[in-house]
Amino acid sequence: MKVLLFARCLSATLLVALLAGCALPSAPDTAGAPTAPAEITQLREQLQQTDARLQRLQDSLVMLEVRIIDQQRLVTSLRQQLAGNSGLTVPTDSANLSQKSPAELYLAAFGDYTSGRFQKAIEGFTAFLRFYPSNDYAVNALFLLAESFLAQGDYQQAATGFTRMLKEYPQSEKAPDALLRLAAVQHALKQPEQAAATLQQLRQRYPNSAAAHKAATAEP
Repeated sequence: MKVLLFARCLSATLLVALLAGCALPSAPDTAGAPTAPAEITQLREQLQQTDARLQRLQDSLVMLEVRIIDQQRLVTSLRQQLAGNSGLTVPTDSANLSQKSPAELYLAAFGDYTSGRFQKAIEGFTAFLRFYPSNDYAVNALFLLAESFLAQGDYQQAATGFTRMLKEYPQSEKAPDALLRLAAVQHALKQPEQAAATLQQLRQRYPNSAAAHKAATAEP
């Protein structure tokens, strides 16, 4: 009898232990875990820090573009001085521009641009756009016209040229570069708010463009 009673007591004890093991698990201790609002606040702070760093990088890129513009002006000035000292004269074309074909007019202006004769390039591209505004090369002419003004340090005319190109050809493959150059020109004109807005347009409209990547990866 004692053995049977002991066995029953042991069975009862094991049953109680088994039932206790099958009980619902207690809620985990979350006292040390961050709450959802705290996580959201932390993410917002990290995002703000990232945005601030991106803005600094973009400002640095704009300053780099401004320095490039200044170097271009210096090179242009040196070329003009060398031409004057050596007695060289810039060749002029006495032919009636309106009688030239689109290809002749464009190539002549492009040749002047690549040779550093920016005033001649301005005259040529302006004539091309006046006589052949619907030509396939009109967008290139507009961009290079603005670049020619930029090379001469005429920031206002350069800004006008880039703005016109962006307005008339927003889907052009040159549009992202035009926005980047326009931001640099606006910065040179002491218009930081307009420059920031232009860079924002670049990020929003052409996020995958090379110009946008340049703005995002520029060194501070």
